[in-house]
Amino acid sequence: MIDFTRNMRAMFHLVDGASLAAFRIVFGLSAFFLMTYYYSDLRIDSISEPCLRFPVPGFSWLPPSNREWMHIEVYALRVFSLLIAIGLFYRLSVLLFFLLYGHIFTVDVTFYQNHFYLILLLLFLLFFMPAHNTFSLDSVTWRKNHGPHVPAWAIYALRGQLAVVFFFAGLAKLNGDWLLGEPLRTLIEASSAPHFMKTETSVMAMAYFGAIFDMLVAPMLLSKKTRLIAFDLSLAFHFINAQIWDIDIFPYLMIGLSLIFFDPDWPHQLWRRLRRQTLPPGAGMSTRLDMPRLTTSQTTIAVCLGMYFVVQCV
Repeated sequence: MIDFTRNMRAMFHLVDGASLAAFRIVFGLSAFFLMTYYYSDLRIDSISEPCLRFPVPGFSWLPPSNREWMHIEVYALRVFSLLIAIGLFYRLSVLLFFLLYGHIFTVDVTFYQNHFYLILLLLFLLFFMPAHNTFSLDSVTWRKNHGPHVPAWAIYALRGQLAVVFFFAGLAKLNGDWLLGEPLRTLIEASSAPHFMKTETSVMAMAYFGAIFDMLVAPMLLSKKTRLIAFDLSLAFHFINAQIWDIDIFPYLMIGLSLIFFDPDWPHQLWRRLRRQTLPPGAGMSTRLDMPRLTTSQTTIAVCLGMYFVVQCV
């Protein structure tokens, strides 16, 4: 029988903040490359020129940006993405990036791609997380206000968000067209992929592997026994995606963000291995807080997270 009270308390145990900091760095750099290469000057001009727009339902009241303002927005987003990566004025940078990028996202859905929405969701979550507690300029500048640990719920929430993405990506593939190899077949034939990938056997194998992979990769990443296998499969899966689909940073973004499924102190473990140092006894273990009962603020966080994921799944 599941002990929900014990599991909820575990959400507030303190764990090494290195993994969350690495997530912040990968996310910030990925956002910078997105704003630099996808939102090039030519792309900005094409977004700002149309007279007929299709805003996200409920956001038709937002005024679209003209060409000059769109350039200013994108340049500002590049700055904020780098500030997020280096952890300087972290929460303010996340908030401003969310607002500016949300504006670009909502004024016209004809430029929509799935990972644009994912970026907004991750920004929303990161705003409430102390991802600047370590490996950041904030932690150096305001040393008294930060520590090297973070509450475990931050790690769990990001894992949960990526698991939702993987699962629904697999669920969306369970349709007649995909299971018959389309549009994968058409896209591979039009791509520069090697000839062996364009054979009928390869197309059908990739179609079914893609669906099965998306449905199972999150549980495999959550289990220590299958984590490395799942990550290796993820590398292959996303590199193949990068060759077939025109989805700019998404494959590389997901590879980097999937590192959140490893132990919270994996950056320190990697550094020690590179320096051939042994791991001290007890290092990397979570700090268990003596909490006979959850505080009001902790209960609020748990309830809000639960409601967030219910909304994500319906």
